[in-house]
Amino acid sequence: MRMVEEQENMRVLEELVPYCAACREPMSMNLRCDDTFVEDGSWHEASLRYAEFIRRTSGKKVLFLELGVGMNTLVIIKHPFWRMTAENSDAFYLASILRISFVLVKSGIGRFVLGQTSVR
Repeated sequence: MRMVEEQENMRVLEELVPYCAACREPMSMNLRCDDTFVEDGSWHEASLRYAEFIRRTSGKKVLFLELGVGMNTLVIIKHPFWRMTAENSDAFYLASILRISFVLVKSGIGRFVLGQTSVR
């Protein structure tokens, strides 16, 4: 992919940024940071499956595993995982982000959680 191969200092060259065919504006990532986040039918189906999984595992042994979740998604992913771990004595929480693995031991969770750090 040219964007990756020709980037400079982790920045994509302007001429490689794709543009919207309808409005001619530069395309952007689908991030939940403003009112442009796309929640299509597939997103809603996945949301229902997730809600059903959470309902079925409530009070049971469960591992809340975060892979590649950064600090920009506290309210969407981290806070709910922390809350569900705190509310369920059989729940465990483990977070891993890219090359750094870590676990936040939050007083609200109230128990030890295993973690590993592997910075390169």
